Parts: sequence; C-alpha cells; structure tokens
Amino acid sequence: MSTEHIKADLHRLVEALPAHELQAAQRFLAYLYERGSDPVLRALMEAPVDDEPETLEEQAAVQEAREQLVRSETIPDADFWKRFEHEP
Repeated sequence: MSTEHIKADLHRLVEALPAHELQAAQRFLAYLYERGSDPVLRALMEAPVDDEPETLEEQAAVQEAREQLVRSETIPDADFWKRFEHEP
C-alpha cells in the first residue's frame, strides 16, 4: 500500500472515530510522531535488552531495597533530591 493510500485510510479512520476516542487517538499519534522524531527516545526504544545476568552484589542490593520498603525505611523523592542539592 502506498504512503498516499495509508494516509488517506488514516484520515478516514480518524473521521470515523467516536468523539470519546479522539483524545486517545491524538495521544497515540503524538507518541508515534515523537518516537520517530526524537533521536534519544528512538535510541532507547531500539536499544537491545540487557540480558546480562545480575551479579550477587546486585541481587543483594535489590533484596536490601525490598526489605527497606517493607520496613518503611524509604524517603520521599523530594528529600532524596535535596540531599544532592538538586530541584526535581
């Protein structure tokens, strides 16, 4: 199917959408546009999956973080950023 036919079909579909679906269609088309035009986003989307196994040290760090969550030993994001003198 040619580009012209695809665009014509997209226009037809947009015109046929019920009003309550227009905002969702707009967000999705904007997402597709931004994904194609933003080189950083495109690079992230196309990056290979990290399939490197976790080290024992990484596994221990994740376990400790989960235990801290259970014990409610976490801090709000704003406090975290203040420690590094950075505004979120």
